[in-house]
Amino acid sequence: MHCPSLNFTASYDLFLGIFPLNILNKVAMIPFGLAEIIVSRSGDKSLMGSITWSKWVFFVMGPLAALGLIPATQTLLGLMPLYGAEVATHGAYALIAVYFAHRLPITASSKIKPLTKTSAV
Repeated sequence: MHCPSLNFTASYDLFLGIFPLNILNKVAMIPFGLAEIIVSRSGDKSLMGSITWSKWVFFVMGPLAALGLIPATQTLLGLMPLYGAEVATHGAYALIAVYFAHRLPITASSKIKPLTKTSAV
């Protein structure tokens, strides 16, 4: 696979021979991973956190997938590679995220019983 030239070439190569990555892609994965860990450990608020996180993933990954489809923007102004398998990966993340952002609240609301007041003993 031919890799388009970037202005920011630090650590620029194909990961596993199919995913074009440079240092900016790799650094961007760190806060995403940390945020996922924080959301998963938020205790009794994890449902709302998961829904909010899914919306964030959709609104970040969706545009990245769309930009990767356009030849003029597939390198994000020469900073990050967004072409090839990265388009499919970002698109898949966006589709999974939008499913959970909109389906999870419906499923959860049908399974969660409303709180009722109990009399004090």
